[in-house]
Amino acid sequence: MLEDFEIPVVIGKAKKPRCFKNIDVRKLSVSWKSNKKVWIITEIMSDCEELAKSVSVLDAISWTTSALKKVEPGCVLKYFKKAGFLSTSEVATDSTTEKNERELADLVANLDSNVSVEEYVKIDDDLSIEEENLHVSNFIH
Repeated sequence: MLEDFEIPVVIGKAKKPRCFKNIDVRKLSVSWKSNKKVWIITEIMSDCEELAKSVSVLDAISWTTSALKKVEPGCVLKYFKKAGFLSTSEVATDSTTEKNERELADLVANLDSNVSVEEYVKIDDDLSIEEENLHVSNFIH
């Protein structure tokens, strides 16, 4: 699968990290660059100029989509929580969902209709909201 992609550029602080001991960095499956602040600097970007000419935004989108398909559900949420980006109050819980369902049931009960909550929720399930076979290849000529 790696042969489908360009070699990724990885930027670290050390020119030769301890974990690379006895390893030929040139044989890694990445292009290792170092910078004390771990920033992409002009020198590093200049090295990537040829790569940038051969990679289109469409390629990047395709690679991103392919990679995202391999991410397990809940993985992103788990690590956002671990990094402190989400507080527990921001994450929907079963009790929040149950509360929302009760509120919806109360609202539907006040409608001048004989529709159940389940029917109301599913009322537009059969409507097409996007083309079923929408794919980027359909737009490239």
